[in-house]
Amino acid sequence: MSSTSGSTSGRGPLGAPLLTAGAGALLGLTLGLALATAFDRSTTPAADGLTGVTLPALRLAVDVTGTAVVGLSVLRLLLRTGRPPHGGEAATAAKAAAAADRSAARAALAAAAAWALLALVLLWAQAGAAAGAGLWISLPRLVEYLAVVPAGRALLVVVGAAAACGVAVVLGRRRESLRREALIVALLGTAALPLTGHASVTGLDTLAVTSAAVHAGAASIWVGGLGAVLLFVAPRRGLAARVLPGYSTVAGWCLAAVALSGLLGALIRIELEFSALYSTGYGSLILAKTIALLLLAVFGARLRFRIVPGVARHQGSGLAVWASVELGIMLAAYGLAAVLAIA
Repeated sequence: MSSTSGSTSGRGPLGAPLLTAGAGALLGLTLGLALATAFDRSTTPAADGLTGVTLPALRLAVDVTGTAVVGLSVLRLLLRTGRPPHGGEAATAAKAAAAADRSAARAALAAAAAWALLALVLLWAQAGAAAGAGLWISLPRLVEYLAVVPAGRALLVVVGAAAACGVAVVLGRRRESLRREALIVALLGTAALPLTGHASVTGLDTLAVTSAAVHAGAASIWVGGLGAVLLFVAPRRGLAARVLPGYSTVAGWCLAAVALSGLLGALIRIELEFSALYSTGYGSLILAKTIALLLLAVFGARLRFRIVPGVARHQGSGLAVWASVELGIMLAAYGLAAVLAIA
């Protein structure tokens, strides 16, 4: 079969990326909770487990589903802008791209629905924890929480963004311009919580908010894009040769943005007191995220300079294995970040 076709002859088990992602997220969440409680006894889970375990787990789920929507939106754009095939194989390659696009659209619609639902559950849980009522919070108390706490209103923004993305996916089947708008709305949704979270508790609000928005957006494009490519492009070797180089370039810029914005945000948060990095739970979580980022830089470099060129030449490579491990490390960092957001 031609190398530029939508062949799935290189198809591996699609469960592998999901398995490594799930394992990474669970590992990151567990490690984050362990580090937080080891240093800061005030973060020990409450009797009902809501504050200590449930809220970080829900926050992780919201972040992951939002990232999935962003990544699938990025993929659908890449499928339209990737390097076009040449010769008589163009029609076959176009069919492969169309099939991948339809699958990505269905996944984006499901992810958007899950994102909205999980955001509502997190809102309810956060309001219950703040009121000391657990999950049995009354509607008036919930309304009061929304009126007082910016993070509650941010979750409503997330719900709205998720709903808008779902509508854009449905309408985008006929209006190509909505693909770009869907990505923008999804990015706004992923930035809503960081903008009202730990970035707002410092005296450098503008700088902190900017770094938080850049960090959230770049991470969601990078991580979500990799997951989408692994699930819907990597099994089709010819399509991977067309799409992967474009994603690799985007990922490189996202890595730089995540690193710089994360460094700036951490320095603002600890107020340049570097002793906090090894004397507090928050600092230990920052160090753990830094280690994860360094590992990702190593994996990303190998993918960009060793594996992607081979894929572009339609040669066999370890794309699925290396990228799946990288995705697992990314989700571990997401688990750590979820604990950071609640701490």
